[in-house]
Amino acid sequence: MRAILHDCEGPFALRAAPLALWALPFAAVALEAGGATTYSLVLLAACLPGVFPRLAPRDVEVRLGGGELRLVGGARTQRVRARDVVGASTARVSHGIALTLARRDRQTPTTLVFANDEELERAREALGIGHGGLGAVTWPLVPGAAHTSAPTARAIAAALSLAALVAAFAGSGELAGVALFFATFPAFLGVVWAALRDSSQTIELGPRGVTLRGYQQSQVPYSAISGVARTGSMFELGVHGGTLRARHRVGALAGAGIDDAELEILSAQLAACVGRAGGLGPQKPEATTRIDTLRRGHESARDWLARVDMAASLLAQPGYRGGTIEREDLWLTLRDPEASEDLRAAAGRVLMRVETAPDARARVSDIVAAVREDEVQRRLRVAIFPELDPQAEELEQLDERARKRTFTASR
Repeated sequence: MRAILHDCEGPFALRAAPLALWALPFAAVALEAGGATTYSLVLLAACLPGVFPRLAPRDVEVRLGGGELRLVGGARTQRVRARDVVGASTARVSHGIALTLARRDRQTPTTLVFANDEELERAREALGIGHGGLGAVTWPLVPGAAHTSAPTARAIAAALSLAALVAAFAGSGELAGVALFFATFPAFLGVVWAALRDSSQTIELGPRGVTLRGYQQSQVPYSAISGVARTGSMFELGVHGGTLRARHRVGALAGAGIDDAELEILSAQLAACVGRAGGLGPQKPEATTRIDTLRRGHESARDWLARVDMAASLLAQPGYRGGTIEREDLWLTLRDPEASEDLRAAAGRVLMRVETAPDARARVSDIVAAVREDEVQRRLRVAIFPELDPQAEELEQLDERARKRTFTASR
């Protein structure tokens, strides 16, 4: 399937490519190049990393599986792994339905705009995102020096260093010296500003409300928001009969503020959050049959899995009409990250015994791969796939290890 990718930073490989320049100064020294040439290469290597233009939205192919999305689109090709997603929210926009993701070690969110709800649900399932979304998503409205002044200073220094390098190769040592003289100060400022902690003014959409950092009023519950508007460079929230204004900035470099396309997505996400807090939007689908009979309770792992296998055997019998569990409810429970671990494990184990579709095993494996906690994922795998633990011994060992860790943490 396909989606429109909004990712102004781009993949790590693209952002890290200029780091290869660090080899050039050493090569210049080894080849005994002139001082101006070597110094120009040193400044280029120090300044070019991080100097990127904002990347415009682009249509990409989305491939699902293995607990990740693989986005294929030329230089934008990248992987979005479930374990790297720390926040997620959905909203309808003018050209589709948007899935906005906060990713680990990213300054700005990544948004994928899908054509319909079915494609969105497939992407959410691949990333282990439930009906209620995940965590919080933060947008930089007015970024700090590390993302505005620093890239600008480095860009100026890199341009002057490149001019000095050209002059050095052309044999004009005086011109190269002048260019390097004027490049040194912005290069120094760019490196220092980049090392500063980010002092951005941001807006964060969390589970319960909006958090504005860098403004006088910091937290606003969704129930207090009456409307969202944009006026010029101002982002406005209607709050308790008044208006809360937050200035935003559009920058030319990656990470420098928020552009119009992203501001539209932010407004839609905020409106969707306000609506959901007020009870609007689609309701979470719930199981209609007795899937709860598969809960573990206080049983040992061996007894519980034996009972689950018995239920699977009954469900697999031709013509069985027990009416207690439907396969659709098993899939619904397994896909739901908000469901309890024991119910998800039981649903997956039953599906592995009763489903006859050729891709059933791969689909169950992909759902389990999207679980973020390594220990939970391991327990689910051991419980769902009988061949991994025929006697339920490993699951009991994992349970005992988890109990000891919980007991130690509670002391």
